[in-house]
Amino acid sequence: MPIEWTAVLIFVSITAGVLALASHLVPSRDRVAERVRRLSGAEPEAGPGSGGRFWRDAAALVARLFPAHALRQDVWRLRLIRAGFADPQAPAVLLAARLLLVLVPVLGVAAAALAGALAPKTAATAGVLLAALGAVAPGFWLDARKAARQNDLRRGLPDFFDVLVLCIEGGMALPAAWRRVTSELREVHPPLWRELKLVEHEAEIGRPMSAALDRFAERTDLDEVASLTSVVGQAERLGTELAGPLRALSDALRLQRVQRAEEEAHKTATNIMFPTLLFIFPGVFAIILGPMIVQVMAMFSRGK
Repeated sequence: MPIEWTAVLIFVSITAGVLALASHLVPSRDRVAERVRRLSGAEPEAGPGSGGRFWRDAAALVARLFPAHALRQDVWRLRLIRAGFADPQAPAVLLAARLLLVLVPVLGVAAAALAGALAPKTAATAGVLLAALGAVAPGFWLDARKAARQNDLRRGLPDFFDVLVLCIEGGMALPAAWRRVTSELREVHPPLWRELKLVEHEAEIGRPMSAALDRFAERTDLDEVASLTSVVGQAERLGTELAGPLRALSDALRLQRVQRAEEEAHKTATNIMFPTLLFIFPGVFAIILGPMIVQVMAMFSRGK
């Protein structure tokens, strides 16, 4: 039995070494794609000798080893985009991370069992639990990243709507107003600025504004952006004015931000109760009851 486990570990080690070596031999992305990425205003990518190049190569290798339908599932791709990972290689990186999080704990537990540090039943139970945790952990991490990204976007949306309404009420068309607001928000709200810039690029290449906003709402999964999409789509279809509905939407966003702040303030009293019980009350009890306990112990010692 130990000989079989040793053979498995040797096979896994050799396979991992071959994959690591092959990851450096995968050709980098097309120069045309890199040029288009730079011209579109996207963030510059890492240089050839950096860690970013290594992860891209590893992702490309995984993409070649596994079928495309296993890597480009719509659900996972959409979850990655909403979490802020829009790179085409993101699903491959996610799959590689999930495989590592499943295999590495299992191999570690197997090595501990071979060394005699764990009983076979304990090692099997720990391996199953750690593998299950490694399989579901990336999903929870993506949900947390998505929530943090949505909070960052929500901070800038009221300011964006206010300035957009001012520009439209001043007589500017929606595309021109959008470009003006986007340029103003680059330093104040960088996450929102990147999303607005994508909408601007899509409008510049000829996509209708409502369609670009549909993609914006899909990437962010925010009700506020979905409301903006419906307002702009209605204005395009029916030819109605845009300033009035946008003003109402801006006021609603302001009210929602105030309500969220009040909700967080009301939660503070409940959240502070737990650290109070854990850290403050024990100290208070020790100060109040400490001398009494010492006196009682001294009285019992004298009685003996």
